[in-house]
Amino acid sequence: MSGQIFYHFLSSRNAIHDLERKMIRVSRLDDLNDPFELSPYLRYRNSEVRKRFHDVRKAISKKHGLLCFFESWSEPLLWGHYADKHKGITIGFEISNYEILKVDYVEKRVKLELTNDPQENEQLFLNTLGKEKYKK
Repeated sequence: MSGQIFYHFLSSRNAIHDLERKMIRVSRLDDLNDPFELSPYLRYRNSEVRKRFHDVRKAISKKHGLLCFFESWSEPLLWGHYADKHKGITIGFEISNYEILKVDYVEKRVKLELTNDPQENEQLFLNTLGKEKYKK
């Protein structure tokens, strides 16, 4: 089954480590380089609401990870941010379209209303990542 090539940017050290072990490291939310990534609760003034969102994010971080791929290897900004300040490596992966979720970047923040069901809250939170599978 053929798919499209997507690129993952790494430091040289991490790329060699991954290639030698034939594995790729998946990041947890708690390990992301932007501490505010996926933190929609920061916009709420009520500290109790913020704590509930924080708890949902922590629970998700224990169960789910993420791995970022890009459609192009030639974007200088990506090399600067994700490939060790232009000194790293990008690895291309052939990924079937049905296996990758495209993240929707929106200008307006999404407002979430938590419920009393932890699993429902987790799904609400995860749904903010993207609405559709990647389409060419």
